[in-house]
Amino acid sequence: EDRILFRVATHEDAEYRFWFTRRVALFILDASDKLLLQGLEKTHDKEVAQAIADFSQGGADEALKTQNSSPATPAGAEYVPGTNYPIGVDPLLVHDVRCTLVSDGLSIDLVLPAGGQLNLSLPMPLLRMMRSLLATLAGQASWGVFAPLTSASADPVDVHQDSEPKVRQIH
Repeated sequence: EDRILFRVATHEDAEYRFWFTRRVALFILDASDKLLLQGLEKTHDKEVAQAIADFSQGGADEALKTQNSSPATPAGAEYVPGTNYPIGVDPLLVHDVRCTLVSDGLSIDLVLPAGGQLNLSLPMPLLRMMRSLLATLAGQASWGVFAPLTSASADPVDVHQDSEPKVRQIH
């Protein structure tokens, strides 16, 4: 199965490692897109909310492209792995994801094996960068094109994804 190794390092020198499946990665992109738009639509009309979301995400996308195309990565921009692994050195497979919009960003609950759960509270700049990375990796893996919605209020958001898609096996 297609998977992305997702590593998170903290200022306390801890590193968390997860496997994101295609379903999980695309769900995070879709749910965060809908939730961010819904949050903006509380204080702006639909068109303005969409323009703000596009502009903000475009800045993160451009920053990622600039960083990846630069022969000399700016100081402090490189990923620095942790030396402490609170959930172990081996990555854990994320079984499910729950996303909730909070005042300063997005709260992402990762459901892990044996019923474990880990919460990532991502401020907006970090969330946008994570979305850029996931969208880029999904594109490189040919997982299908992620198409952001034009309006979040068109459909209610189901921020809980708990069913596995049907898998066709070919022998």
